[in-house]
Amino acid sequence: MHYLGEGLRELFSLQSISLNFGACEMITDAGMLELMETLKGLESLQIIEFHYSKCVKLTDKTLYGLREGLKNLHSLKRVQVDFSLCEKMTIESRDDVLQSLKGLLPFLQTIDIHLH
Repeated sequence: MHYLGEGLRELFSLQSISLNFGACEMITDAGMLELMETLKGLESLQIIEFHYSKCVKLTDKTLYGLREGLKNLHSLKRVQVDFSLCEKMTIESRDDVLQSLKGLLPFLQTIDIHLH
């Protein structure tokens, strides 16, 4: 995730991003938090699609990191994240993150964070 984050920093005018790391057992909260930190600088982003189903090491820390990474991206219109079968994530944390982002992002039209 480190090299991905480094590369994304150079794409500050990026408007759309789609990442698919489904069933990657090596993805951890630490790697995801690094990626989310990088997203903070991509202020032109309008569409985010992340697919991390079956990433068994991910926990609620990643969900809260997602909120921190996205909360100041005021251009966002659509966020779609798939954390299905990431069994260490809770519905309560997901709902908390969804509610927070809906209130923080004025142009957001669609947000979906799928669990279980």
